[in-house]
Amino acid sequence: MRNIQIILIILFLVGVVAFGMTFGYNYFYADKESPVIYCENEDSTIEVSVTATKQELCAGLHAKDNVSGDITDRIQVKSVSSLYNSNSAQVNFVVFDDASNAGIFSRTVVYSDYEKPHYALSKPLLFGVGQTVTLLDRLTASDVLDGDISSKIRLTMVNLSNDTAGSYNIRVMVTNSLGDTSMIPLTVIIRNTPIGSPTIELTDYLVYTKVGQPLNLEDYIKSVDDPAASSGKGVVKNVEITSSVNYQSAGTYDVCYSYIGTTGLQYDVILTVVVE
Repeated sequence: MRNIQIILIILFLVGVVAFGMTFGYNYFYADKESPVIYCENEDSTIEVSVTATKQELCAGLHAKDNVSGDITDRIQVKSVSSLYNSNSAQVNFVVFDDASNAGIFSRTVVYSDYEKPHYALSKPLLFGVGQTVTLLDRLTASDVLDGDISSKIRLTMVNLSNDTAGSYNIRVMVTNSLGDTSMIPLTVIIRNTPIGSPTIELTDYLVYTKVGQPLNLEDYIKSVDDPAASSGKGVVKNVEITSSVNYQSAGTYDVCYSYIGTTGLQYDVILTVVVE
């Protein structure tokens, strides 16, 4: 029994010594210095496409470590901040050496081809009195970064009654993965269209243009139907277009297309124009 106790004591002492030696080595000799990421240019800001690869985001960056040496190929994109200054973001990078020490670096990235999320309307926002007002069957949103983000569309202001005919203003918003929000006002029309009324079909019901770039509004008329006419068709050139668009000022505007049919019934439809 005494021999066993002696053996256990010896093993314990050996373990303590081994632990102490390991701890001492790690404390005095282990690599505890973090690697360094640096840019070959004094200004690390770069301009890239929204589709830039990891290699493009890392352009001009290098990483070195006191033990592992050149570890540039280990640089990783850690995170991307929300958008600021309309088309810029901060990209954060990280690199690890052989001892798992981390080095970090941040740079400003300017997206050369960035655009805010855009909306599209496949049908007019026209509903009958008492009809359920829905947007999901006709309003979509897309983004140059995320693609289809229609599921993220939110109504931010609703002030309409589907029980009363009239024009109502609503606001919709959508936010992409960079935190950039696009919000536009839309006009919803509630009315009952009598049997035999003419109708106007447009190629689009929501379009975008740039400041200083007018649109040819007649080009958006796809067809005019007039059930009371002998041919069943209306005369496109008789469509009256009333526009509030100021092409010199960014904003959202309504263009009203009106047509009076053979029986005197009138039909109106709205094209929303966003000037950026």
